[in-house]
Amino acid sequence: MTKAYAKAGMRVRYLNDWRTHHVGGGEVHCGYRGDRVGLYTYNPGGTGHVDIDSVQYTIAPTRAYTCVSVRSGKVADVYRASNADGAAVIQWPDNGRPNQHWAFQSTSDGYHTITCLHSGKVLDVAGSSTADGAAVVQTTADGRTSQQWQLRPQTGGEFVLVNRNSGKVLDVKAGSTADGAALIQYRDVGSSNQRWTFHRVTG
Repeated sequence: MTKAYAKAGMRVRYLNDWRTHHVGGGEVHCGYRGDRVGLYTYNPGGTGHVDIDSVQYTIAPTRAYTCVSVRSGKVADVYRASNADGAAVIQWPDNGRPNQHWAFQSTSDGYHTITCLHSGKVLDVAGSSTADGAAVVQTTADGRTSQQWQLRPQTGGEFVLVNRNSGKVLDVKAGSTADGAALIQYRDVGSSNQRWTFHRVTG
């Protein structure tokens, strides 16, 4: 989809940055296939807005993203910008470096490989484990299902990332908000350390 329609009295915003880009009725064109658009009503008296509907756009395969933990606000990062197979993936404050930038390539049945721009390696579960708490690492892409992830939409533009091999989700260990906390897989318990947003890298 490349556009949305709004009735008079409605406002349209891109959910990527939560800014209003259009007020009133008419046609609104999206700039990128990775954009998300929401329609909402607004009360100038200060009671805020009420979401009416939203349209979820697919992640654009030609663009890079940061993967941001909803719990901590920190991003998925390859430890010490390593190029090695098996290097840990952690959370770290966004510093704009390519070991924090990820590209999404569709595989099949709604799954993706997630490639680190710095190393060219993909997000994987160590040893193709199916256990809770198994480490998430980068490895050379070889087609294993432990390297494939489903982006499952939640409310508010958030996602869980579900591993195809294990059915478990990408998780910040122990719900930590600390720099350097490990990313693991864990059964989905609905907590915010298992929820992610994707911010398009510009420049």
